Amino acid sequence: MSSLALGAAFAAVQLVHQAYSKVKSSKARCARLVERCQFVVDRLERIAATKGGDAIIGERIHELERAFGHTALIIAQVGQQGIITSLLRSEANALRIESCNEALTELISLFNVRAPAPKSHFTATFTTMG
Repeated sequence: MSSLALGAAFAAVQLVHQAYSKVKSSKARCARLVERCQFVVDRLERIAATKGGDAIIGERIHELERAFGHTALIIAQVGQQGIITSLLRSEANALRIESCNEALTELISLFNVRAPAPKSHFTATFTTMG
C-alpha cells in the first residue's frame, strides 16, 4: 500500500513542481509553497518506513492529492500573471497563497508531520559548547 500511496504523493508533488517551473511572478511566495509540499512528501517517506505507516498514509492520501492539486493550480494562476497584473492583484494573490498555506498546514496536522523547531540562541550555543 505504501508504495502506491507514496507514488501518488510523488505524482502530486510533481504537479506542484511543474506549476512552479512556469512561474514568472510571485516566485518567492510560490517557492515557499513548493518547499512545504516537498517537506510533507519527505516526511511521508519516513512515516512509510515505520510500523503502521502504510495505514497512516493510505487513509489520508486523498487529502494530500487534493491539497497539492489546489496548490499547483494557485501557483500556476498566480505565478503566470504578468508583472502589472500581479501588482494589481497582489492582495488577492496573497489571500490565495495564504489559502494554500492553510491547506498545507491542515495536511501537516492530518499526517501529524512536525516541522523542525527552530533552535533558540541558547540551544545553539549550548550544543556547540558541549
